[in-house]
Formats: sequence, C-alpha cells, structure tokens
Amino acid sequence: MPLTRIGVAEVLVEHEDVVGFLMAEESRNGRTVALPAWKMTTGDRAVADGVLRAYGGVRRTRGDGRGYDCMLRCDSIAIRVNPRVDITNHLVLRKGEDLVRVCDGSVLLHLASSSGALCSCPVDAFERRAAARAGTGPKPEVRLTFELAEGPELGRFSLFSSSWELADSLRRVLPGTDTNVDRVELVLDLHRKQFATRSGLDVSIVFPAAASLPSK
Repeated sequence: MPLTRIGVAEVLVEHEDVVGFLMAEESRNGRTVALPAWKMTTGDRAVADGVLRAYGGVRRTRGDGRGYDCMLRCDSIAIRVNPRVDITNHLVLRKGEDLVRVCDGSVLLHLASSSGALCSCPVDAFERRAAARAGTGPKPEVRLTFELAEGPELGRFSLFSSSWELADSLRRVLPGTDTNVDRVELVLDLHRKQFATRSGLDVSIVFPAAASLPSK
C-alpha cells in the first residue's frame, strides 16, 4: 500500500474494492478529533443498511450528499484480515504535505537511500509521543482493509487511524511477517478513559485498539 495521506473521497476512487470506511476519529479544522462511537461511512445504501442490521445504530445522509454516515451502537467489531497485505502500520513524520521519513520505531523504511538504516526514534514510548506532539518525531499512520465477521458478504472496508494505542496493539496481536498466515480474526474495540487534569478539569478520551478474537 502506498505511503500517502489519503482522505475518504480519495480512497473511494483509489480502492474500488472498498465499500466503506470505519472511523474512530475525524478531521475538524485541521485537527484530528476522536469520535464518541464507531462511524461507518459508505456510498452504498445497501451496505449502510447491512451494517446497521449487524451492529445497530443510526444512518444519516452525508452533508455533501455523497453517501451515508452510520453511527454504530457497539464498541467492539470483529474483523477478518490478511496481515501480510491488508495492514500498514508505520510511524510517519511529515512537514506540511511533505513526507520526511517513515520508520517502524527501529529502522527507516523510507526514503530509498536510507531504507534499513537505524531511525532516530527514542526507545521510550513516552518520549516518542512527546516528540510527535512537538512535531519533531513521527506519529502512527495505520491502515487496515478488512471484512466484517458479522457481514463478510457486504464487501471490504478500510480504517485509517493515527492512534498510538491501535498501532501498539496491532504489533502485539499480529503474527510475524515471516509466517505464512494469510487470514486473522481480530476485534477492534473503542476504549474510553476519564481523568482529571492538574487544574481539576475532567477529561474523557476515546481511542481504538485491536485484540485477538476470543475463542468460541
């Protein structure tokens, strides 16, 4: 999969086999904002209806009239993926629209002249996130293409995320790239945390994470 920043409309054009997009966050005024619940976006009314039958929720016509937003009434969604081809999980540093570097936290993956060299990411996870917030270090860019375990006949969906928790959890639950596994069942969960800041302000955050599908 190409290492480019892609919006929903662009993905609809580029990936003709993708029928919808699962979202845990969206861009507002140039900032990434977490959503309170899973949102599925699709241009196909039949797909929207099938998703709502499987998970419950509310369908709304998009403001641009180009499809439907389905706000789902569930925090957990079981999916099926091929871990060798359906998942991109990298750390990416950008300056505006320019790509500066891509790495996996240990080695550089881009640019070609530096691929395989050690990257400069801190080993400590807290320092990595601090560098990303300061704009001096990369942040996650995760892309999954998958089938819904509750509705594989609906087609293939995509999820794009910059969540550290999702990126870290995928590394924990997925098999190594040197295996011959071509199908894995995972659960995408929305987690919620509440805490108080030093000033006494109550804050609630929502983030996605992946887990192994429990045995039946």
